[in-house]
Amino acid sequence: MRGGARHGIRMMLLDALRHHDGIAHLETLRALGVPTPAADAAVRSGLVFRPRRNWVATSAADLELLTAVSAGGRVGCVTQARRLGLWVPDAPELHLSIPRHSGHARPPAEAVVHWRGREWGRGHNTADPLDTVLRDVADCLSLEAALCILDSALNKKLIGLAELERILLATRRGARLLPLLDPAAESGLETIVRCRLLLAGILVRSQIPIDGIGRVDLLVGERLIIECDGRAHHDDPLARARDRHRDLLLNARGYLVIRLDIAQIRGDWMLTLAVIRDLIARGQHLWSAAGLRSGG
Repeated sequence: MRGGARHGIRMMLLDALRHHDGIAHLETLRALGVPTPAADAAVRSGLVFRPRRNWVATSAADLELLTAVSAGGRVGCVTQARRLGLWVPDAPELHLSIPRHSGHARPPAEAVVHWRGREWGRGHNTADPLDTVLRDVADCLSLEAALCILDSALNKKLIGLAELERILLATRRGARLLPLLDPAAESGLETIVRCRLLLAGILVRSQIPIDGIGRVDLLVGERLIIECDGRAHHDDPLARARDRHRDLLLNARGYLVIRLDIAQIRGDWMLTLAVIRDLIARGQHLWSAAGLRSGG
């Protein structure tokens, strides 16, 4: 092979790997037009390396995918949910999906491993498909964390409600999760608060439109609005200013607005719940208690 052709094949190899996060199986590369001898030559020259038999990677390969392939498996569960852009609570552990029949699996000690049996599919993917991810999330994580991810998948329209119901009914906790799902939820914090209120026996609705103002995160009864602010709102002065303006307009209309931040939701929930319960006990969630008609 002449120098120009050899250079072209190497560039094709690097381009193929770049489109696969820096790591791919030899069969994947062959399908993209990179012959195995060219990949072998690139390994010998030090341009790329083999993390595992029949796999090729660059030094810039995605670390999570590289770890999964080196261990003989794929990225899965909450790790892949995060990689798909779903709203994921803090979950530092790497979750891997590995076949039981693999005689050379070497998962790192700190990884959470989902061992697979006959359901392990053929192919050379570096991550589990969405249905497997959501099935694992349902049974692996806490009820609250799982619900955040499931709501997020629905809200982003990565999956339909009917299909998600089919997946969840095959899981251990699916029957408990199904009544709590809400495709309207736009953030995990909103899901957390809604879930906790529902489990406390408080009826709450998500993403309710208010004429002339827009949608509010949660509405309890007729007039008690709960807004859930994440770190992005906390760190953005313009967002905070817009929120305060909205709150003024809502208060002028007779609504009662509670704005919760991460600390009040995650660290001081018992006090937060006690305040909400007290407001409900005094009827402050109803227009009649405030001496107002609907919408002021």
